[in-house]
Amino acid sequence: MVAALRRGISLREMHRQFPFMRVDPVAMAREEGDRPGLWDIYLNDPYLVTLRPLLRAAHADQRLRRFYPSVDHGTVFRLVADLHDRAAGKVAVVKRMNEDLRRGWTQ
Repeated sequence: MVAALRRGISLREMHRQFPFMRVDPVAMAREEGDRPGLWDIYLNDPYLVTLRPLLRAAHADQRLRRFYPSVDHGTVFRLVADLHDRAAGKVAVVKRMNEDLRRGWTQ
């Protein structure tokens, strides 16, 4: 398995070769660049109740739907233009305890 990782095997192929391994759906969707799949995962995640209105609003906007969504720690919502280029544009929204949503924009 380590040798396969070093060769750069995809998560899908790794799961096929090593069926005992559990593959995270978010990791799989990110690796495959499955933007609609990522949106679906986050929009339907039962643990993201507090972010759901924001997720739905962003998904409803055609301009924002082009971005790849991600959620960290259930409180940081990001939209990135390119999963492999950190210099590409992104939007980050942070929900802090007992505070309103704070928005940041970088390009």
